[in-house]
Amino acid sequence: MRAAVLVAPSTFELRDVEPPDSVTGWQSIDVSACGVCGSDLGIYDRNPPIPEYWPGHEISGLRDGRLVVVNPLVFCGTCRFCAAGRENLCEAPRMISHHAPGGFAERVHAPEGNVHPIAASADHAACVEPVASSLHVLSVAGPLEGRRVAIVGGSTIGLLLAQLARQAGAAQVGLLARHGFQIELGERFGAGPVDFTPDVTLVAVAGDGSGLQWASDHTDTQGHVVLVGNIRDSRPLTLKWIVERELRVSGSQRYTKAEFLDALARVEAGSLDLDALITHRFPLSEISRAYEVAAAKAEHRSVKVLVQP
Repeated sequence: MRAAVLVAPSTFELRDVEPPDSVTGWQSIDVSACGVCGSDLGIYDRNPPIPEYWPGHEISGLRDGRLVVVNPLVFCGTCRFCAAGRENLCEAPRMISHHAPGGFAERVHAPEGNVHPIAASADHAACVEPVASSLHVLSVAGPLEGRRVAIVGGSTIGLLLAQLARQAGAAQVGLLARHGFQIELGERFGAGPVDFTPDVTLVAVAGDGSGLQWASDHTDTQGHVVLVGNIRDSRPLTLKWIVERELRVSGSQRYTKAEFLDALARVEAGSLDLDALITHRFPLSEISRAYEVAAAKAEHRSVKVLVQP
């Protein structure tokens, strides 16, 4: 089978490889679609690279001719957090694409309990994973009904949060984004400009701590700031504001099994506008181009980019 392997910074090699060895309790899935995530872009140009990295974790495919979606997070099931239903904080997690070959390939293996039938298109099914991540952000944020919610970042997660916050009953939803097309999409989803003082700020900006800085400076007294994404910047925050205004700052890490199934149900129900988010599709042979388009958001007006082996 063919698989895309990251062999050097910003360099994929398309290889003919043997399918992963069969493991008891794991199933083989023929990949239909796999999304390029912001975390993938962060690893793409990493130097030195992860040796022989085989990425892709937003996976849909066929098992015995039936469409399924793969939960890429393999939880231990025995630690204190798994026992409490908080698998997102598992003390010994594994992830398909990091600890096992990922979905940018013609076939992928996953534990039986992580493979779920889904009544949706393959492209929509590949969006279940980022929807689950977004649902966990809302879980951390708490009830949004009647709240004034600002979302910082026009990524896939940020634009999903705009839709979900509206559905959760937020009184106002505003979006801060770098690019005009992201703001246009936010407006389509009911998120206008942030011309109000938010009492909840959801920060979905990967790699840059500036969003959290904005949130700490602008969120209302006794407000709540929730941070999601691969933050690599360690710039200082305005701690004075956090203390004096009694702000709460929380992180959002992964998602639980229940949230993944909730995301699956929402995708099946068609309650989210995913077609507006899926902007580009590429065959596996053009995976380098897929990454380039996903990274150059302003040039290509890209949001969710899918690879279809």
